[in-house]
Amino acid sequence: MSTTTRLDHPCGSRLDLDRLFADPPLVGAAPDHIALSSDGAAAAWLAPGGHDFDTLDLWVCGLPDGTPRTLVRARDLADVRHVRLSEAERAMRERLRSYQHGIMSFAWCGPGAERVVFPLAGNLFLAYVRDGRVDRLSVETAVRLDVQASPRGSYVSFVAGNNLCVLDLRTGIERWLTHDGSDTVSNGLAEFIAQEEMGRHHGHFWSGDEAWLAFLRVDEASVGVQVRPRIHADRTELYQQRYPAAGGANATVDLYVAAVDGSGARRVPLPREDGYVARMVWSADIPKLWIQWQSRDQRRVVLYEASAPQFDPQEVWTEADDAWVPLTDDFLPLAGGDAFLWSSERGGSRQILLYRRVDGAWRATPLTACPEPVTAVLGVDAAQRRVFFTCAGEMGRQQHVCAVPIDGGDVQVLTREPGWHDPVFAPGPARFIDVFSTFVQPPRVRVLDDSGRVLAVVDDNPARELLAAEASDPQWVQIEAADGTPLNGVCLEPVGRRAGVRYPALVHVYAGPGIQLAARRFLRHRPLHMLLNQLGFGVFLLDGHGTPGRDRAFSRSIHHRLGDIEIEDQVLGARWLASQPWVDPSRIGIWGWSYGGYASLMALLRDDTPFRAAAAIAPVTDWRLYDTHYTERYLGLPQANALSYERADVLPRARRLNRPLLLVHGMADDNVLFEHSLRLMEELQQAGIVFELMVYPGRGHGLDGRSTQLHLYRTLFGFFQRHLGPEADR
Repeated sequence: MSTTTRLDHPCGSRLDLDRLFADPPLVGAAPDHIALSSDGAAAAWLAPGGHDFDTLDLWVCGLPDGTPRTLVRARDLADVRHVRLSEAERAMRERLRSYQHGIMSFAWCGPGAERVVFPLAGNLFLAYVRDGRVDRLSVETAVRLDVQASPRGSYVSFVAGNNLCVLDLRTGIERWLTHDGSDTVSNGLAEFIAQEEMGRHHGHFWSGDEAWLAFLRVDEASVGVQVRPRIHADRTELYQQRYPAAGGANATVDLYVAAVDGSGARRVPLPREDGYVARMVWSADIPKLWIQWQSRDQRRVVLYEASAPQFDPQEVWTEADDAWVPLTDDFLPLAGGDAFLWSSERGGSRQILLYRRVDGAWRATPLTACPEPVTAVLGVDAAQRRVFFTCAGEMGRQQHVCAVPIDGGDVQVLTREPGWHDPVFAPGPARFIDVFSTFVQPPRVRVLDDSGRVLAVVDDNPARELLAAEASDPQWVQIEAADGTPLNGVCLEPVGRRAGVRYPALVHVYAGPGIQLAARRFLRHRPLHMLLNQLGFGVFLLDGHGTPGRDRAFSRSIHHRLGDIEIEDQVLGARWLASQPWVDPSRIGIWGWSYGGYASLMALLRDDTPFRAAAAIAPVTDWRLYDTHYTERYLGLPQANALSYERADVLPRARRLNRPLLLVHGMADDNVLFEHSLRLMEELQQAGIVFELMVYPGRGHGLDGRSTQLHLYRTLFGFFQRHLGPEADR
């Protein structure tokens, strides 16, 4: 691929698209799905082994300073590249955006670091850490979903045929706890909306004493059906998907608690009004189940406690917000059942509170008053009486691990290097895993003690080839929004740019809630940005209103305003970009994926757009077609907020298109349905407007597969070179 303008390149290697999608990965193959044993004595994770970087093996390492080793090689147990996945397995992997082969999940089995259970190719296996022995637990090959181990390691639970089963590891006997699973009823699985939008991927939950198993019964009969084609070279397969579109019916979800001995299950009565069973957590030391229920309008989250054996729920606390109450995993019950940790934005930003039951009433004590929001509660060291958590820094650009005394006191910041720290804790955090990255350095994995001192390096991930490639230094900027709010941005100039020469630039956008691009963390798109810089393009990233890591006012500013304030931010960012002396203001493009695709369309279709061309990958075009929990959080019900939906929709603006557009979508997308792009295609065609289109048969929202990704980015780069490069004005 030729460069857009001849550049004077500094010393360093050059990249190309073929290399970006070849082995070994430029960004390294860092451990993924890291989990500490309950005693913190070992860590396990998934990572490639040998020269096959698309197949994940199971690895272990003794802590604090053991040597990482492969515990199980997936290809020793199955022909993993030729395993035919069921539609349920495909859907679950799509929810996790997990597209590799091999061992895709595992669980520590028991209180120590002795055994690990995992599914593979329709079978269950138990691996022994000490000697590497692997036992096959299953007698028959079958699809087993949401495989978990009980806390003491006596049982393995899973869902097969939409029914919940427990396998007694002492006797080898399977006990089915439900029998009514069907095409529309499942037991023990998280429903679609919980996996895709609520951050909950499990549908059953073990009590600490292994006597009880809480599970969700999901009935999708009332949910609307979408038919998705999966087109192959020799055939077309049609799949029916129950998809809960905005304003429509959700699945009926009921909570049950089953006795593991098979003596019966009891339904836990929750509010009859429309809502969501959001979270379930057991106390570790007593058989008490804590339940978070969220109202359909998401303005209330109610916490209940339910104790064995009756499990009659009692209301504990209600968190309310005029816009929405965000779901988190910050709730943590403390020993004895009369205290818990909770986070709230009532004070203006997310902070941690300690609730205690005193004389029958719950009283809250603030534990943190950090200048920036808490981002997650991680755990409690009961011996030292410390709470561990992560907190934003540098106006949301950084994330650090912190600790605070549970009895009150100063917050201690444990991680020191500027950047992004993603920790993994065990229940009693004497040490933790720190996954650390910066904007230019891919993730490194280290073991830290509870003071933040580095004990060992699990994976240093030098990424020598990537770091030796030509790259421009990130320029961190702040741009003032129309309301005066400072916005985080980062600008990457073309490599070797020359004074007096004007270059094209691309805005890579997401703009939606939940994802930051202009943070000091490594992005998977970093090599693509580097290649664009080498090809003579500037790259600009901006986190506008509604993106995470900021206070409540910033996140709620998009309420009933999707397609408005956050798009205005991107336009302001493009105007700032156009003012830079090296940028050609007539050659600025924009591209994004999912919400970023939506933002790209909305920005291009403005009358005052500063963008010459746009590429939209898997975009939302009509919010009435998107799912309930996400859409209604920001826009409300369409029946009651029709104007908000109309203002946010792309389709009424489609006939304004007078600039180059590339539209990309996977035809098997079960998240942002292909219908979004179909409706936009029809609008443009009926108006006689020419646009460019690329569809991928059989591919979902992530457009998985290296060949697909390579083709996608060849298409994307070629589009922008034609429309923003020197030949664009011919």
